Amino acid sequence: MKAVRFHEYGSPAVLVYEDVPDPACGPGDAVVRVCACSVQHVDLDMRAGVSRLPVQLPLILGSEFSGDVVEVGKDVVEVEVGDRVTPLHQLHCGACEWCRRGQFNVCENFTMLGVGRPGGYAEYAVVPAWALVRLPAALSYETAAAKNSFATASHALVVRGSLGAGEWVLVNAAGSGVGSAAIQVARLRGARVIASAGSDAKLARALEAG
Repeated sequence: MKAVRFHEYGSPAVLVYEDVPDPACGPGDAVVRVCACSVQHVDLDMRAGVSRLPVQLPLILGSEFSGDVVEVGKDVVEVEVGDRVTPLHQLHCGACEWCRRGQFNVCENFTMLGVGRPGGYAEYAVVPAWALVRLPAALSYETAAAKNSFATASHALVVRGSLGAGEWVLVNAAGSGVGSAAIQVARLRGARVIASAGSDAKLARALEAG
């Protein structure tokens, strides 16, 4: 298959579009044909060599993507061939103390797609089937590939902030991914939004978002 990898750290010029082996599907895995993939700061940091996360080069970046299941392992029951899916970008081990408590976000042995294992800068990606989420028909591949910004915004505003209808919320950096998501989450909660951003163009997009 074709993929974009980097063999050394540096500018975007180190990214190479090349042939790589087709991914092997394990008994609990699913192979996803990638239809959309986002570019995040983690991708930029990994490529530039300034991330705190350890990697083994060459690496296929892309922690957030979406696509269609084209193959499943013999033990898979979570998804079927043909399902439209997007993966959780952080994969927990399921065995450490925190995982046993159900606090998967602080797993001691977590890995990430596009970091510890190949990501979505490729035609196909292998993902543990339990980590795949089916997409509703109304959700596009492109929107699904930007889901993490909404997870962050929702956790901050709804889970931590208990934002309710009629309340005011200030969203700084409204032109960013998380900022634009926060505007939409807040409006869906019935809140009133004040937004700040670094340019008139970003403020115009904030107005469009709500």
